[in-house]
Amino acid sequence: MPDRCVFTNEPVNEPLLVQTFKWAPSFRPVISAKQIRLTFAVNLRRQQKQRRNRYIGVSLQALGAVLLYKATGSLLPLTFIIASGALILLAKPTYLLVSKCKNDRFWLKGCGPEFLASCTDEFGTRHHPER
Repeated sequence: MPDRCVFTNEPVNEPLLVQTFKWAPSFRPVISAKQIRLTFAVNLRRQQKQRRNRYIGVSLQALGAVLLYKATGSLLPLTFIIASGALILLAKPTYLLVSKCKNDRFWLKGCGPEFLASCTDEFGTRHHPER
């Protein structure tokens, strides 16, 4: 993929991201999923925004856990919510998703329209944004 942000189509100076995408239809076991490894660019602003949103989500989750503890006095929900919040923070962020795979071609979901338009110009193929 080009060294441009997959969301804004701006040139990117940050290190490229590498992500392995897996896809399997619902009737096929995940162990036999098809996969593709892509290297793509995301600008620093977008990475910071996603990181901030994750911190806000976990903070709200923690606040909910404290309020639930105050209301019920039970530590079980509090423990579960804190553990799941830690997993959210430790998980690798996902910027793109595979929407389908046909004839060993992967359709990615999440790219910005500007980036898709530039790919049309660069590769001569037509891309349809998901509706």
